[in-house]
Amino acid sequence: VAGWVAESGKSELVKDAYQHPKFDPAYDRKTGYRTRSMICVPIIASDQMIGVSQVINKSDGGVFTDEDLELLEAFATQAAIAIQNARMHEALLQQQRLEQDLQFATTIQESFLPQSPPDIPGYSFASAYRSAQQVGGDFFDYVEFPDNRIGILVGDVSGKGVPAALFMARLMSDFRAVA
Repeated sequence: VAGWVAESGKSELVKDAYQHPKFDPAYDRKTGYRTRSMICVPIIASDQMIGVSQVINKSDGGVFTDEDLELLEAFATQAAIAIQNARMHEALLQQQRLEQDLQFATTIQESFLPQSPPDIPGYSFASAYRSAQQVGGDFFDYVEFPDNRIGILVGDVSGKGVPAALFMARLMSDFRAVA
């Protein structure tokens, strides 16, 4: 019955489960439990089926009524809102974690870039860096050699974002080691 409610999106009030064409008594036979009456209602959020709420056997032994059905439908509406809010909250937390990770990646990436240009008499250096995304693969560096020569490296890793930034970090590390 719950599967049919999920498929149809319509509530179902079952006064006698054994008389309902969608009820399968196999579980009752297996466990010795006796399902008498039930209510199944869809849980729908933003026009999308997200679950089914099912109540079996009224505690007083009676049969579920239309009023019971209305009460469970109201509960399902509130449950759908709560579930949707929880999912949105989780998505927001995930987005915040991602933004923190990207900010951390930006900080690491910027640490690979020179903090100030070299100070060599007769020469003036200036640089600016702005990534197209939060992190990227563009890079530059200065290397001062012991014989008063300077090496200048400017590059752009193909691609954008975190993969390019990781490759840039690796390349900068290798460049400095070799230089």
